[in-house]
Amino acid sequence: MIGMTQSLLGIVLIWAINQIAKIGLSSLQVIYYFENLFRKELLFIWIKSKKQNVIFFNK
Repeated sequence: MIGMTQSLLGIVLIWAINQIAKIGLSSLQVIYYFENLFRKELLFIWIKSKKQNVIFFNK
């Protein structure tokens, strides 16, 4: 399941980079965009891990 989540996160990251390149955001806007994107992703993973009573650690 973690591998699938990482794969999905990679696809989302590539999509986000392409979208940013298309609309020409400034570096500050890019930082804010990615911060929001990853906060939501990490929150989703945390909630899901709590439901399964599993704790994931990144090495």
